[in-house]
Amino acid sequence: LVDTGSQVTTIAEHFYNEYLHNSPLISCRDLVKIEGAGGETIPYVGFFEAAIKLCGQKELTVPVKVVKDTNYNMNVPLLIGLNVINRLEDFFFFFLISRSVPLYK
Repeated sequence: LVDTGSQVTTIAEHFYNEYLHNSPLISCRDLVKIEGAGGETIPYVGFFEAAIKLCGQKELTVPVKVVKDTNYNMNVPLLIGLNVINRLEDFFFFFLISRSVPLYK
């Protein structure tokens, strides 16, 4: 799920445990509080640094918070927030310019 209202990218704990458990989990529960749109606290277990490779070229490293499982994220385990969206937007803007691809027709 791409969520332009979210400042952070999150992944459900069950998905992390099944597919990404080799990525070291860093605890920061005492340092950062995550709140949902309604002001409720979102419980999480830590974060890891994910590498995203773009167009077979540049690799971005972004923090991903591992959140406790909920009924919703059991079906939608990944939420891509602005911390990733903004970096992708910057990358693709410069990627297109560097190849002289017209942005508008």
